[in-house]
Amino acid sequence: LGYFFGLIGQSFWFFYRKMYKTGALLAAAGVLLLGIQAAVSYEPLTNLYATALSSFQDTGDDSLLADDPFSSEYNETFDSIWEVQQAINDNPLVVLCRIINLIAVIVNSIFAFSMYYNYAKVKIKRYTAYNMDNSLYNYQLAALGGTSGGALALSIIFYLLMNATLVLAPLFTAMSILH
Repeated sequence: LGYFFGLIGQSFWFFYRKMYKTGALLAAAGVLLLGIQAAVSYEPLTNLYATALSSFQDTGDDSLLADDPFSSEYNETFDSIWEVQQAINDNPLVVLCRIINLIAVIVNSIFAFSMYYNYAKVKIKRYTAYNMDNSLYNYQLAALGGTSGGALALSIIFYLLMNATLVLAPLFTAMSILH
């Protein structure tokens, strides 16, 4: 998950394992890095979308359906999209954020299981220190540990909503500029 989604993706595993503090810390770091990348790409993408939308509006409402999709006007628009995306990818701040994210994912991956092991040991010691009733020990210990599918689902939903917001914000801004 870390490879595909960065630190936010790695936080999914920690939320699933009920390590909420570690998951929240990784998610916050991932959101910070993703936010920096989104801030760098916001203005160029907004300008690009505004230009593309205005060119589509200038040609008429039916132009997307009636015109040849391989016409030079469409090719220029898609070439512009490619150039803007390349400029964003080559931005030193974006490259730095991606390198930091990759290094953090690798380091975190190396230590994730030992972190979980230590977390589980502390939780078991804390539980046994305060609970003297051994009749329900196994049941209560299983409830204390285990996994949380709900936390995993919520973290995935959070990621999807945040990502959609960051991706669509420049488009909606461009649409509001034109209208």
